[in-house]
Amino acid sequence: MMILLRKFKNKSKFLNKNITVILFIVLNAFLYTMFLPFYITLAKAQEPSKQEIQAAMIIKFTDFIEWSSDSFDKTSNNFTIAILGKNEYQGLFEPFIDRLFYGKQLKIIHYPAIENIYTDIYTIGKIQILIVSSSEKKEIKPLLDKLKGKPILTIGDFQGFAQNGGIINFFKKANNKIGFEINMESKELSGIKISSHLLKLAKIINSSEVKFQKDGNPEKTEKSENSYKPQSNDNGITNIGKGIKKIGEGIKSIGKEVKQIGQELNKKGGKL
Repeated sequence: MMILLRKFKNKSKFLNKNITVILFIVLNAFLYTMFLPFYITLAKAQEPSKQEIQAAMIIKFTDFIEWSSDSFDKTSNNFTIAILGKNEYQGLFEPFIDRLFYGKQLKIIHYPAIENIYTDIYTIGKIQILIVSSSEKKEIKPLLDKLKGKPILTIGDFQGFAQNGGIINFFKKANNKIGFEINMESKELSGIKISSHLLKLAKIINSSEVKFQKDGNPEKTEKSENSYKPQSNDNGITNIGKGIKKIGEGIKSIGKEVKQIGQELNKKGGKL
């Protein structure tokens, strides 16, 4: 009789343990099912836009670019990023507003149209970086011609910007990542120095080698690239969104835990 009672107690303990494990698995599965749509929506909502990525890259570029002391206004303590045309970077540089660039305070200026900027580009040191929106594409050539030889880093994100004399132009690569091209001749004329580490990541453009179509857009050719070869690993600049990736990894780990618990239970003779 005592032996039977012991067996019954042991079996009861085993059943209770199995029931606890089963309830744990069911609860995890329920939570996983309930919150999965939320995490997916959150991940999509937090996916950085093209402008957010480019803004982060522009800030990162300053670590690899050198302006001479003559490039700054002696009466001002500002490092100025100017945005020309439609302001697609509204608020994106605000997180960096307290950071010092060359020991100077970051300042953001918006010029709605090209005619608003001509006075300031002739003031030495007024602007260090000029971001040109595609809304000004039709009028960009005369402006870039006037900027030749001035220590202003010009940045765009539309076809023909670098070929027409802009220094850096963003473009979408075949793998949907954001790449950038650098016009070496415009860089040299500006007096701005760009690190070889950054040049190795870029597609190199030389204005004198570019041929233009009747519509003003440059012809597609591989002759515009020089000895600087783009590296396959550009994570140092485009390494944005790791936090978003971790959300997905966290969700996957819940499923793995449920699977492992089930396997352990089956080994001990329990059934789900």
